[in-house]
Amino acid sequence: MIRCLSATKPQRAPRVFLAVMAMSLLLASCKFEELGRELIQMEKFSTISGAVVQDTPSDRPVAVALFADSMKLENLVDVQLIASREFRFTAPPGRYFIFAFEDGNQDFRYQRQEPAGYFGDPSPIVLETGSSRSDISISLRRNLPLPNGNGRIEKREDSTLPKLWRGRKNIGAIASLNDTRFDDERARMGLWEPLRYSFEVGPGLYMLEPYDPKKIPVLFVHGIEGSPRAWRPIVEKLDRARFQPWFLSYASGLPIEANARYMFGAISQLRLLHGFDSLYIVAHSMGGLVSQAFIDSYRAGRGKYLKLFVTISTPWGGHDAAQLGVDYAPAVVPVWRDMVPGSAFLAGTEKSDNFVGLPYHLLFSYRGGGLPSRTANDGSVTVASQLNPSAQSRADKIHGFDAGHVEILSDVRAIELLNTILERAPGPADRQ
Repeated sequence: MIRCLSATKPQRAPRVFLAVMAMSLLLASCKFEELGRELIQMEKFSTISGAVVQDTPSDRPVAVALFADSMKLENLVDVQLIASREFRFTAPPGRYFIFAFEDGNQDFRYQRQEPAGYFGDPSPIVLETGSSRSDISISLRRNLPLPNGNGRIEKREDSTLPKLWRGRKNIGAIASLNDTRFDDERARMGLWEPLRYSFEVGPGLYMLEPYDPKKIPVLFVHGIEGSPRAWRPIVEKLDRARFQPWFLSYASGLPIEANARYMFGAISQLRLLHGFDSLYIVAHSMGGLVSQAFIDSYRAGRGKYLKLFVTISTPWGGHDAAQLGVDYAPAVVPVWRDMVPGSAFLAGTEKSDNFVGLPYHLLFSYRGGGLPSRTANDGSVTVASQLNPSAQSRADKIHGFDAGHVEILSDVRAIELLNTILERAPGPADRQ
C-alpha cells in the first residue's frame, strides 16, 4: 500500500520526485489535495515593490518595514535591510503601510536623526487578489514624526508578530543541524505545502555558531525536499578553524526564482550586518539552480564578495519527470515547471554569462540504479542533465564520482576533493 509520501525521506528527494511523477496515478490523493488548496491560496498573493529616494546620496543601509492594517509594531509583517534602495514584499490581500529609514548603526531602531519616510498614511496600500503595486516611492527626510509614535522595529520572538516575519527572523539565526526545523517532516512540507512551510517554519539562512570575521563563510544550499541536515557528513570534515558553515533552508516547492530572491536578500542583509568580503557557495542538486539564479542578481548588483561556486549533481538540463508531473499530476508543484527540460528558467540559465571570473567546479555522480531507463544516471538525475553542455562550458574543472545522487554527499573522495577546492579557493585579499 502506498502511503501519502509520509514514509519518504528528504535525503531521497530526487528519487521521490521521479516516483511521484511517473506513478502519480498510484499515489494516494491527500498530498495533491493539500497542494491544490495551497495553490489556490498562493494565487491570491501579490507583490509590493518600489524604491527609496534620498536627496543626498548615501551608502548607508536602509531598513524597510511592511505593516498590515496600521503602523503599529504588533502589525509588523516583514522588514528588509537593503543597500540597493529597491525593495520587494510578497503579501496576501489586505491594507498595508511601509516605513523606511536609513539605519546607519544597523540596530533596526529608528532614531530621529536618521532620514526616514513612510507610504500609506492616511491612505493605505490596498492589495486585491492577484493585484500588485510596483510604483511605491518613499522619500527620506530627517526628524520625521511617526504616525504611531513608536520607533522600535526589531526582531522579536513573541507570538504577536505575524507568521510571515519568520523568514526574516531566521536570517543569521544560530541553529544545530539537529534543530526540528530541519526534520524530515519539515522538508517534505517545504515541497508539498510550501505556503504552510513559509508560515509555520519559514526559510532561513542559518549558522552553527556566531559570525566570526576571521573565518570565511561557506554557504551550503540543499536540493529539492532537502534540508541543511543533508550536509552533516561534509560539515564534519570541514576545516572549522578556517571556514564557518552557513546553510540556506527554503521551501523547495516554490519557483526557483522566488527562493533565489530570498537567498539574495538574506545574504545581502548579512553582508550589511557583518561586512564580509568573501563567500563560497556549495550547492547540491536543485540547489545549484537556485544558486545560479542568485548569482544573476549578485552580478546585476555588481557584487565582489563571491569567490567560489561548487555544484554537486545539479540537473542543469532539467528532469524529464517534471514534464510528466506538469502534464498528468492532479496538482502541479510550482518548481516542477522550472525543472521541465527546455523551460523558460532553464533556457535563461543556459544563456547566462554570469560565471565569468568566478571559479566554478562542477561535480557529477554516475552510479545508476534508480531510474527506469538505460540512460546513464546517478539513480535520480541523468548524467546528460548534470553535464549539460552550457554548464560544462562555464566550469573551470569537472569532477566525476561513482556515487549515487545523495550518496555523493558522504562519499569520502568527493569530500576530500571539496576540502581541497575550498583550501585552494581565492581568499579575502583576492578580488574579482
